Amino acid sequence: MGSAIVSKVACLCAAAGFSLPQAAAGAPATRAQTLFDEARDLMREGNFADACPRLAESQRLEPGGGTLLNLALCWEKAGRLGRAAQTFAAAEKQAIADGREDRRSFAVEHLGLLLARAPKAIIVGDILPKGAVRVDGELVPISQLGEPRPLDPGQHTIQVSAPGYVPWSQKFAVFERETKRVEIPPLESVSQAIQAPPGGGRYEMRPYMKKQVSDGALTLFILGGASVVAGGVTGMVALAQQVVHSYDFTSSGSMVVHNNDTAGLWGATGSLVGGGALMILVGAAIPKQEVEITPALGGANLRVRW
Repeated sequence: MGSAIVSKVACLCAAAGFSLPQAAAGAPATRAQTLFDEARDLMREGNFADACPRLAESQRLEPGGGTLLNLALCWEKAGRLGRAAQTFAAAEKQAIADGREDRRSFAVEHLGLLLARAPKAIIVGDILPKGAVRVDGELVPISQLGEPRPLDPGQHTIQVSAPGYVPWSQKFAVFERETKRVEIPPLESVSQAIQAPPGGGRYEMRPYMKKQVSDGALTLFILGGASVVAGGVTGMVALAQQVVHSYDFTSSGSMVVHNNDTAGLWGATGSLVGGGALMILVGAAIPKQEVEITPALGGANLRVRW
């Protein structure tokens, strides 16, 4: 099966009368030739899925009518009917510009067959000034709206945007030989989207108050917490010193045990912990401050009320 496809591709290429592009001097042209050669080998193996992207990149680096016709044929063999139809249409225009009637007739023949098979979408709707319509990320010229647009079989996404309006998008699916009508609804302005709540009526952007911890209370919380932590560390040091003893011997040979004096450390521990707890309690007693928030497009204005 694969060899039969390869033979058919080879015969079609020969009948069209195009050959491999001759690489001009320079790195892009050399890279384009390499990609073209790799794609040709992949097409011979029947691996059109990997061949088509290489041909597309080769065409981007070094545009040529022969590469474009190869790319259109590759898309067709890969089952990308819409992409193939669009590429054959471009190849036809290029063949006319190059004065290559053989290539033009080859493109026209395949384009006619593809347009009968390829799914199509008819996109209709009023487009705002500076509006843009994209299908699968590809910009659709405004002049082509309302005309059948060949697409690949499967799912697609249409996106519509315009400055100052909420973007709109929708997914739809089309299948071989199917024509689907896709209607673009009127876009909603950004101001309307803000003013009109889902249940109807109108949003009123009124100021409102919100309470939050004051800066003074926050400072006391931080200092009090730090003091409590420091007291805990001091207490652990005092506890460690308390269990350590020193030893001495009298003239008679008796051993005397001396306990370390940790009273100062324990005093410091009590002061730090007690002071920290007091600061936290005082901070909690400070009334929260009121913040007035005025909603605005793109943000909010804040005003503190003590």
